[in-house]
Amino acid sequence: MKAVVISSFGAQNYAEKYIQAKLEWRNFWDAALFVDGSPLDVVDFAKSRGVRLREKSCGGASRHVYVNGLVLGNILQEQGHDTTIINAYDEGDTKQKTMLLAAELVVISTNYVTGRWVNELCSLVAALRACGSTATVVVGGFGVYRLLDGDMAEERCAAVMESGVDVLIEGRHGIGSLLKVANSTRLGAKRIIRDEDDFRMTPEHLSARTWPLELQSPHTVLFTSTGCPFTCHFCSYRFFLGEYAPLPIREVRKMLDATLRRSLIPVSCLRVVDECFNVPEDRAVSVCREIRDVNADLIWCCFARGDRMTPRLARELRSSGCALVSIGLESGVPEMQRTMNKNLDLAGVKETVAILRDEGIQSVVSLLVGFYGESISTVERTRDYLVELRPDLARINVWVPPPGEAQQALAREFGFRVCDGSWAHRTMSEIEACDLARSLYKETPDISFVPPFSSIFDQWPELIGRGLTPEDALMQFLVYHRHVIAG
Repeated sequence: MKAVVISSFGAQNYAEKYIQAKLEWRNFWDAALFVDGSPLDVVDFAKSRGVRLREKSCGGASRHVYVNGLVLGNILQEQGHDTTIINAYDEGDTKQKTMLLAAELVVISTNYVTGRWVNELCSLVAALRACGSTATVVVGGFGVYRLLDGDMAEERCAAVMESGVDVLIEGRHGIGSLLKVANSTRLGAKRIIRDEDDFRMTPEHLSARTWPLELQSPHTVLFTSTGCPFTCHFCSYRFFLGEYAPLPIREVRKMLDATLRRSLIPVSCLRVVDECFNVPEDRAVSVCREIRDVNADLIWCCFARGDRMTPRLARELRSSGCALVSIGLESGVPEMQRTMNKNLDLAGVKETVAILRDEGIQSVVSLLVGFYGESISTVERTRDYLVELRPDLARINVWVPPPGEAQQALAREFGFRVCDGSWAHRTMSEIEACDLARSLYKETPDISFVPPFSSIFDQWPELIGRGLTPEDALMQFLVYHRHVIAG
């Protein structure tokens, strides 16, 4: 069977995300830099200033080669299907259109969707059908959970199926159901499949060696675990990724080999996918040593639990090439820490940032604005704590309720509700959270922030992959924020 995998679609860059953003978010978007009415992120801004970035020789137009597409493509190839991967769908790309029209199976992932993605999905599939495609269209990924959640779920689902989708798969992986559809000679009726079967990703699923140059990238990811060992009330990672499952070190070694040695081009920057890389410490030390043994010149970054850093681990991080650590702080207020079930030792977070600074490792802390119990007072106290903390960078997230939030105990306690797509509860609304996020961004002295609604892991690896040093990459963020403050 001829199959095509679409790894991502819809809003593909910062400007497109702005166009599709909720109106409630516009005040926080005002903290970005704009040129001719279009926002720039740090990479865009660096280009506009003439910063010398290495020319892209691969990866196509997108900054990322999405790993979900590689995994799906490799699995379908294993099953004997003649498979092509579209990394980022572009409705104007005639080559993509030709591939899609020749396909008997089209698999669309919703793992990397933003904005009005349901409308984009319907347009994509309807356009495919209008051109005469008779392919079986299967849609899966994390976005399906959101599609099937909330008051408008039935209406959204009906629109997707009417556009020409044959099968919706709701599940963390859905690989088993996908293969049943792909390997079946009879499609049957349109349907929604709920698939909670487990799936074990292998190093071979991550290999890019058999794929064309446009699916190669100088920066990529290394999986060392799935899920998260903690149970923060605000976080959707556990919902989407399931129970915490660290990979054995021998498997990490194989993943490294597949990621670094089975690429057609050299990989210079790696993002370690592990929600709390430094827990437990001995395992983190072992992974650091594996990375150093495979490629001593690699530059990499990771997430870490904010109150679990030691000088020993920081030395191992630095010696193996780790240059940036992201810490989920969320709030500098002890009461908010308890409500979130984050329970960080805030004094310990200060120690962590200081230890990383002593080793020359950059720190970025992420904040969450708007969770239950949030108020103007708690945001101001978080601002004061952040000034004392002095990380290299900070990032502000506005809380996004995960699927099924209305059924949670805290939601009932705080009167959580959604009206016209905007959430509110007893102590804060989505609009108020965006206003406070903007205030933090623009009015916190001596702290530099990542642009609103953007990820450090979208921009920093791209800058490293295109030839900047970690120090030069950090400088681009600092200069960007200074320009925002200067007006």
